[in-house]
Amino acid sequence: MIIFARGNQQLAQNEQKKLQDLAREIQALAGYAQVLGKNVRIEIIGRTDREGKEETNMILSKSRADAIASILISQGVETTNLSTVGVGAKNPLRQELSEKDKAFNRSVSFNVIVTDASH
Repeated sequence: MIIFARGNQQLAQNEQKKLQDLAREIQALAGYAQVLGKNVRIEIIGRTDREGKEETNMILSKSRADAIASILISQGVETTNLSTVGVGAKNPLRQELSEKDKAFNRSVSFNVIVTDASH
């Protein structure tokens, strides 16, 4: 999970290192999958906290997911291995009872999808 500053697509402090590690892990996973005759796709899911208008949050969450995809691509991850979606404040990872919970929801998370290479 990668956390963002409130109201924009700027990464929270210390999140850049996570992305460097993640890029290496995705590349390794894609290599292992290829050996096993599989394809790997990483779905990047952008989220926001509940503050702000829903329409704005949907745009912001998608731009967060796109920003992470761009960073991963710049670090050597294949474009075909990534997809992005923004869900705004829908499907929060935590109920927003505190500022810490809100910060947790200002994030992107990842789904790993493995399929047979023939599909």
